[in-house]
Amino acid sequence: MAEVRVINNLQEAAEFYVEFCIAKGFSEHTAKSKLVSLERFRLWALRQGVTHPKDVDLELLEQYRLYLHNYISLKTHKPLGISTQATDHVHVKMMMRQLFRRRVITHNSSEWF
Repeated sequence: MAEVRVINNLQEAAEFYVEFCIAKGFSEHTAKSKLVSLERFRLWALRQGVTHPKDVDLELLEQYRLYLHNYISLKTHKPLGISTQATDHVHVKMMMRQLFRRRVITHNSSEWF
């Protein structure tokens, strides 16, 4: 049986997921895109008092969806496009799925998201 990796916070979770994606053959550009999305989520979650992936639940993900809907880009000073919002959701959901599959977390609320 594969060894369970200890993840202490959302930053380590994001790094773990991106390493997994690179090992699966994703490009550096795609990996960087995932890191940007996951860092946006991590910083927002931190402001909500959530630092560990085990504390990510459906209510938090719904709140994040609303946050992204109202988010104004620091670069363009415009709202995020619908496709960018969807991509950010997918990156968080796929990270949580891999953490669950690798037994880093015992429950994956993002499957209902």
